[in-house]
Amino acid sequence: MPNRFYLCKMQVQKFLEAVSDMGRYRCRVAVKYLQSLAANKNWKKPVWLCKSIHNDYTYSNLTKLLDLWVVSSVTIHQLLSDYLPSLRVLKNGRLYHMLAHDTTKMLKNHSPCLKDKCYLYANNPIGGKKSLCIGYLLLCLHIIGENGAAPVLSMDIETLDKGQNEQIVSQLSAALTNKDLNLLQQLCLLVADSAYGKAKFIAPMYSYDNLVTITRVRSGTKVWSQYKGEANKKGTPRIFGQKYYLCHTTRTKQYKNQPEGKLQTSISELTPSCTHQSEVVLGNGRSAVLRLTRWNDMMFRTKQGNNMKDKPLDIICVVLEDAVTGKRVFEREMYLAVSGKEKSAVDIEEAQQCYARRYDVEGCYRFKKQTLMLEGLQSPCLEHQKTWLKMVQLSYWLLYLAAYEVKQIDCPEWQRYLAQNKSIPEDSTTPLRIAQAHKGIDGLFSTLPELPPKSQSHKKAGGRQKGDKMPQRPTYDPAKKGKQEAKKGEETANKATEASK
Repeated sequence: MPNRFYLCKMQVQKFLEAVSDMGRYRCRVAVKYLQSLAANKNWKKPVWLCKSIHNDYTYSNLTKLLDLWVVSSVTIHQLLSDYLPSLRVLKNGRLYHMLAHDTTKMLKNHSPCLKDKCYLYANNPIGGKKSLCIGYLLLCLHIIGENGAAPVLSMDIETLDKGQNEQIVSQLSAALTNKDLNLLQQLCLLVADSAYGKAKFIAPMYSYDNLVTITRVRSGTKVWSQYKGEANKKGTPRIFGQKYYLCHTTRTKQYKNQPEGKLQTSISELTPSCTHQSEVVLGNGRSAVLRLTRWNDMMFRTKQGNNMKDKPLDIICVVLEDAVTGKRVFEREMYLAVSGKEKSAVDIEEAQQCYARRYDVEGCYRFKKQTLMLEGLQSPCLEHQKTWLKMVQLSYWLLYLAAYEVKQIDCPEWQRYLAQNKSIPEDSTTPLRIAQAHKGIDGLFSTLPELPPKSQSHKKAGGRQKGDKMPQRPTYDPAKKGKQEAKKGEETANKATEASK
């Protein structure tokens, strides 16, 4: 697969030509708006993209584009299959892709005409006791590239009729089983935060042979060792051994209903399978000692029908200490769960380094919201919002592919003394820095071959007549997903009761 630092101008042109062949309608308009969005000069609304030198269309053409340019995720996967980041190599010589899954919010606090919005936890734009906002939750599957780049393979809006974990599993299944991407031909490492460190997410991932998941597990979670004693003569064989808690030391925790407290045995009491210690230098120049401890073949309990009896996982404890004082840099240790049929292929140090790359997706979300106007589209149609998400996704890929051609950064005067802003070396380019290089982006796009000319303009219909009144758009209240699920459960129970009668 081609490495992005060797992608030339002709491959950028090939990418744009492939985009123009994706949709049946408004293909040329899509390419022009993608170029304008990639060369964004601090514009905050999509209407301002009409002022770009790469765009010869008006804002009304963007509305028609969002109506007619309908592209499926399968078509996008087929397009992106030729531009995936280069494969990485483990210590044992195996090649692998690194994937990351996370969620982000698309706020629509002042869009009452958009349907299927829901309440989300965020900074507190609504007065009240809880930090609430209104909008959509985006489910994003990333493939981790070089030097902080995290292009998106799939970006979907969470629907209210299905559970979030069910939609995440189906999204991952669509990408992993796609014949064009062909990800599972090599080993795939999927990293995710603590929201995914549960049986309902880990259990379905075991069905893929070449997939290894590295998820963070919340402190205090219960794990079990495998039972290695004598088998029972009667009944089901015993699987779970002694119970441990993911905490630093054995402690007694007080509960409201148990005044005496409950003893929680720390996993540190169990003999580790392997340990690792190394010296690292933090971003601020501070020296620290990284201590890693691994326990192999631990178990989670089966929950909500997700069978974990035959799905062992490895637990890794990560502790960071100051090299001079010996005190912890962070108060709590971090626990990682490595699961999958090929989990033994990932070394203890490689697992920690792979999870550290998960934070690249946070910079990707910030860049898309601040520069690529992820939340900037003002449209009362939900289908327009979905099409706009695909345009933002492809514009990020366009910047990702243009990294080799663009060298110079345009930055404020007070930042020009910084070494990283004088020039962009080939091994440190990122979509954020490429977006700041307006001269390089404009020069690259201006040298590309021109697309076929746009069709001739037709006679206009005359517009709205005097006295005509447009019908009022319907408005929708934000939905509360938990209550809807509870109502569906009650309706199902009532139907079952009536059927029994």
